[in-house]
Amino acid sequence: MAQQTMSCLKFFLMELEQRCCQITFPLVVVGGDFNLIRKETDKSSGQGNKLLMNMFNSFIERCQLREIKRVGSRYTWTNKQDNQVLSNIDRVFMTTDWECKYPLATLKSAIRVGSDHWPLILDTGERLHPRNRRFFFEKQWLQEPDFREIVVRKWFKGRSRHPVQAYSVDKWHGNLCSLRSFLKGWGANLRGDYRRKKEALLKQISNIDSSEQQGTLSKEKWTHRIQIEAELESLMEKEELYWKQRSGVKTILQGDANTKFFHLSANGRRRKQSVLMLEDGGIEVTDPLQI
Repeated sequence: MAQQTMSCLKFFLMELEQRCCQITFPLVVVGGDFNLIRKETDKSSGQGNKLLMNMFNSFIERCQLREIKRVGSRYTWTNKQDNQVLSNIDRVFMTTDWECKYPLATLKSAIRVGSDHWPLILDTGERLHPRNRRFFFEKQWLQEPDFREIVVRKWFKGRSRHPVQAYSVDKWHGNLCSLRSFLKGWGANLRGDYRRKKEALLKQISNIDSSEQQGTLSKEKWTHRIQIEAELESLMEKEELYWKQRSGVKTILQGDANTKFFHLSANGRRRKQSVLMLEDGGIEVTDPLQI
């Protein structure tokens, strides 16, 4: 079985290398679950197959790839069993041309929910231009049990404010403007409630994961984590509807006229000196403005 696994991984690296060599454009980023580690410390047991590690590192060198360093959890995969096994098998690599295009790119792991892998979030370092807030009717509002009652109550309240002699079109327009203004504020408060609930649930999961990473996870905590995940997934379904109505607008981060060597050196130093997270009294601060 071990020999068969090694053959499959060797074939996987050969096929991946061929695909990388066939790519004609220079901007390449490769990431995912490689099911391979680069060094012994990538596994909680501190043990690994040196032959496979050498094969993996040789593949990275031949393809001239650079690994994007990750911040966050110590490991990226767990077997989700009482006899815990954790390892770093999820990675993201980039070419030097891609790094020149996105010099401030960062990689961080998010809270694991449902899966046995910690999600990896790749940020290209671009910044969106601020836009004026517009009114959107959010589909997620329809999942709120009291939404219909709130709209009806607000509509009749606005209708009672119009004088009797006012035109029907003016009444209709006035009610719409009033309702739109109300829903805009109500929706913002609702989003705030979602965010606070999500942060509280993620904090609980993070604390449980810390116990798992240290090998001190009890069955009671594991059961509690499953319950929290169920509540969090229900909350994230509503959040998914919110983001389905929106699309991101990407902007190009212009590079300077330095040579590639100095450009890459500056990019690496700038990423290394970037502070992505601070801890204040046990509370993680990730907002750049607060940092």
